[in-house]
Amino acid sequence: MGRAEQVDARLQYTNNLLINPRTKNLPPNIIARERAFVQQIPASSSKKSRVKKIAKYDWQPLGPNNVGGRTRALAIDQNNESVIMAGGVSGGIWRSENNGNSWQKITSPLQMHNITCLVQDPRDGHTNTWYYGTGEIYGNSASATGAPFRGDGIFKSTDGGNTWNILQSTASSTPHQFDLPFNYCWNLVINPTNLAQQELYAAVFGGIVRSVDGGTTWATVLGYDLLENQEDLNQIPAPFFTDICVTESGVFYASLSHTIPREEFGVLHGVFRSEDGVNWTKISPDAATTFSRRIVMDYAKTNENIVYFLMDGGFPVLLKYEYIGANGQGLNGLWQDLTPNLPDFKPPAGELNFQGSYNMLIKSHPTENALYIGGTNLYLSTDAFQSNGQTYWVGGYDQVNDFSQYDGHHADQHALAFYPSDPRKMLSGHDGGVSYTSDNLADTISWTSLNNGYITSQYYSVSLNPSTTDQLMAGGMQDNGTFGTIGTTNWSEIVGGDGGYTAVTNYNEHIYISFPFSEIYRMHINDDLDTYNFARVDPYREDTNVTNPYLFVNPYLLDPNNPNRMYLAAGNEIWYNSNLSQIPTGRQNPTTVNWRLVAKVGPQHQITALALADELDRTVLLVGTNQGKIFKIINKEGVFTELLMLNTPQSMQGAYVSSINFNENAASEFVCSLSNYEVISIYRTTDGGDHFQSISGNLEEFDDGSGSGPSVRWVTILPLSDENLYLAGTTA
Repeated sequence: MGRAEQVDARLQYTNNLLINPRTKNLPPNIIARERAFVQQIPASSSKKSRVKKIAKYDWQPLGPNNVGGRTRALAIDQNNESVIMAGGVSGGIWRSENNGNSWQKITSPLQMHNITCLVQDPRDGHTNTWYYGTGEIYGNSASATGAPFRGDGIFKSTDGGNTWNILQSTASSTPHQFDLPFNYCWNLVINPTNLAQQELYAAVFGGIVRSVDGGTTWATVLGYDLLENQEDLNQIPAPFFTDICVTESGVFYASLSHTIPREEFGVLHGVFRSEDGVNWTKISPDAATTFSRRIVMDYAKTNENIVYFLMDGGFPVLLKYEYIGANGQGLNGLWQDLTPNLPDFKPPAGELNFQGSYNMLIKSHPTENALYIGGTNLYLSTDAFQSNGQTYWVGGYDQVNDFSQYDGHHADQHALAFYPSDPRKMLSGHDGGVSYTSDNLADTISWTSLNNGYITSQYYSVSLNPSTTDQLMAGGMQDNGTFGTIGTTNWSEIVGGDGGYTAVTNYNEHIYISFPFSEIYRMHINDDLDTYNFARVDPYREDTNVTNPYLFVNPYLLDPNNPNRMYLAAGNEIWYNSNLSQIPTGRQNPTTVNWRLVAKVGPQHQITALALADELDRTVLLVGTNQGKIFKIINKEGVFTELLMLNTPQSMQGAYVSSINFNENAASEFVCSLSNYEVISIYRTTDGGDHFQSISGNLEEFDDGSGSGPSVRWVTILPLSDENLYLAGTTA
């Protein structure tokens, strides 16, 4: 059920939500600006006693305590193996002092939370010093040219990871202005043999940088010197992907990608070796095409003269390098191509898939001639891929070769950490958080999830039971599927994959869940939230994903008076199902049962938001689009009126309508939000859409919407006995 994660599609979806509709780019430095701006907005007004009362409600966290998110950084404290440090790309640094049985979030709300790498100083007397890097250049950013989300440098702890401070030499405090290579940090290593200096290396955008004073000052030692060049970093032909590793004896290996740099600029690319971290020798074999994207590496712990390089050249490549020594001609090393021995477990889920260099992992076992590699799945070769007969599929998607998750594990591999006292014990970091195994050499590894309060998952939507007879909730998450709960902090998985919109019907009869691009299922669940039957319910459309695609996270609505009726956005089309209950169970293909196309908006529009209201004996459906327009259509006993475009203000032109919501006591009043930056964000009408008024107020820096106001993702009306409350959810 469902499909594999689609990183590029998710990035484009996020980008369209946020860009300035006139410039088509994210405004420079907007995240730092909006964060500073909202801090000066009053927490509550003394005139709004109702707001104060709501703020004082007894809010209880609902988790999910057992679902983690994307984890690129992971380490075991060598001072105390019960202490685990983990970094969530959207969740910050977390610390466990009891082997992952519970976690504490360490980073403060104002520190950067997009953690990409983590390292502990391995030298005696310095092991309380830690560093983490920020900025995920691919996979968590809006892909508009010159406007991705970025990190803001490297952070340091000197008390065992309990408190962190940014290294000022790596920070610009403007993470959305590309002005330092530290905006993107791929990896960090420390020279274990330099006992006199704090010798720290960072693989950043453009190359490898080095500090000998614990990060106070830096120098570029390999690649394009972005520390000295003050040109527009978006225009510099510098390496996009970089990586570095260091052996126990202090020998360094590094990689620079060939995606952006061009030879005519004289920029190095490929694989390099250095015995002092300053002077580097290129050791790449002649097959330069294999270096077109990301390269990750690790040395063999049983023989540090052997280094393995896992490469993405549009296809997986695995090379083994063995250093023999120096001669009069320079370095003497042997290369062996192990690519023919890479795992081949066949589609749809068994292939070694890097998703465009998003998830790549290679790690050597500490005591055995065994090698782990990862893409969407995790694989183990007990002879380091010298043959293809000793390779095992040990994590990621399940071995049954569909898109369900491996028990206790998760797809998209990013990090491994071995326990020094027992190298068969291992931690794994992936898009589903952190997992543990006590036997990492088994051909079928048994995993235990350590997401015990490691709260780094990312929700797209949450829905409630409208009957309010219990606390049933369901929500769709980024690459963590759809989970549900009945009032507990440990949620139950309903289905895996990328989640989307959800809906819970009265009395828990059904839960509707969706995958990207509107693959929608009706799930029949029991009191334990176990699924005992299902039906795929989205309509068969001949041009789906071709001329009229769904959104990545696509909206649909159930009629609150009859949850067997569904309204669905489909590109620029509106589809209606009059009786979902008649769709046969057990099928996984789109259906024609009871579906019909009821209206189309203009071909340049894509529907982004829906809202329903009852008005006498008819249902009013509002439709918002990515062009800042709102349309109305009336359903009276299954007969739909002609689609009417409302008189929205000119200032909404071209913007992304992120939500529309009615006043449940008066269908003539509704509010809508626009999620783009530098536009007026919230509008209200009290006459059914004939006239609109901006009610953004102090959420805008300037009256025309320009400035540092936050992106508004949702706005709703809460009618009370004597007044209405208008609630807005924003990015800040």
